[in-house]
Amino acid sequence: MASKVLRLKRSNLEPPIDPEDQDFTSPVTVAQPDLGGPMTQDQGELGPYFTRKYGSKHHSFWNVPWPLSYEKEILDMDVLLHQLLKEIKGLTVTDFSAGPPTKVLDLGTGLGAWVLDAAHQWPNTEFVGLDVVPIQPKLDRGLDPSIHARIRWVTSNFLQPLPFPDGSFDFVRGVNIARGVPESKWTFLFEEVARVLKQGGKVEIVAENIVFPYIPRAISQATSPTIDTPVQPYFGLPRHEHILLEELFFDVFSSRFINVSPVRIIPSSMNISLRNVVEVPIHIPSKSPTTDNDPRGESIPTTPDYTHGKASSIPFPAASDSPCHLFDWANELRAWQAVLGCKEAMWEELEKKTKEDRDIKETGEDLLRSLPWSKEERELRPRQLFELLFLRYEREMRKCISISTALRKRLGWSAGKHEHEYGVFDENFDWLDRESRYFAGEDESTRHMSCFLAQKGDKFSLQV
Repeated sequence: MASKVLRLKRSNLEPPIDPEDQDFTSPVTVAQPDLGGPMTQDQGELGPYFTRKYGSKHHSFWNVPWPLSYEKEILDMDVLLHQLLKEIKGLTVTDFSAGPPTKVLDLGTGLGAWVLDAAHQWPNTEFVGLDVVPIQPKLDRGLDPSIHARIRWVTSNFLQPLPFPDGSFDFVRGVNIARGVPESKWTFLFEEVARVLKQGGKVEIVAENIVFPYIPRAISQATSPTIDTPVQPYFGLPRHEHILLEELFFDVFSSRFINVSPVRIIPSSMNISLRNVVEVPIHIPSKSPTTDNDPRGESIPTTPDYTHGKASSIPFPAASDSPCHLFDWANELRAWQAVLGCKEAMWEELEKKTKEDRDIKETGEDLLRSLPWSKEERELRPRQLFELLFLRYEREMRKCISISTALRKRLGWSAGKHEHEYGVFDENFDWLDRESRYFAGEDESTRHMSCFLAQKGDKFSLQV
């Protein structure tokens, strides 16, 4: 069956919710819409590549372990990561000072954001963007013919043999693909990458460790309704408000044999098939490097709309709207949106979850109902209780990244006139967060992102 490119109607990211406009302390309304069936397949709407799970769009392949949904909010996070990396490291970390590559393969290309940007900067380079689902934009709409003639989208699973002859490319890259690569598959993947590379070809892989973002209880308990679980911590983390969700989140990757610390294992797998493997750590700066005059980062980058080929802007928070600087805000947003993207995979883990405890089998529903729900909430079905857990988690995370809006409204602060006060607040908030995580045993490396460079040939220089 011929593949049909799915055109997504994208919209801008919503700005952080204003805490003054949201009642975060009142009980969550328990009335729920009809949830419908757990999974539906509409070939007319979704085609053969997608299925719906409780209304959320997911790929339909049983042998593809990628757990995130394909809703526009989740796809936007890949575009946001592309913009962050471009601001921090440029188009690529690999040194092409001698000249750009002639043919490039982008693994897990998603919406093709990097390919479209690179095609503008490297006018003589051909590009192939590969992904398991056809969500890339149509190339004949809004693009200069000289650009789209050099781009080709390929729908394929990179955990299987790559559909290209030996020595087809001189540059292969992959960003944010680690959430879909089982630990046992990394060696095979790099063997295939080495096969399709020309002699001397270069490889660039950007990966980050998988984390469950949360607000430590020391920060959240004063303002949030508590949903508690038994007293013991989980994996050495402090007792926060969403321990069951955290457990389910990591179960998603454990059941797929995906290592949540890919930064630690990728180098050894690359060294088997490639040479001169080098790790370049990527540090998210506290403020935008493109801002020279305003210390709070007032400049707002423009993010192209990669579906329609037009320029639009994603509404990053202005300095007066957030105590977090631009990059910190964007990175935190990406982290908790990844949890939301795994929502249905987490529900599947809850459905199959059992635990042996004193010879008594405790099901996932038992775990859900063991939480301290109100009398009214206890009458709800398990799926509705699960929705409430997620709603409360999302509210808390939104409130965290929007907290300075409340400061501005309650105290009349503004970034220009109260720069010192914002700085003091940031320092104290960050100190409390670090101390809470330190005493919980969470190492700073758990939030690590790195770029791994290698080649099939002689040693090459790096642009760091």
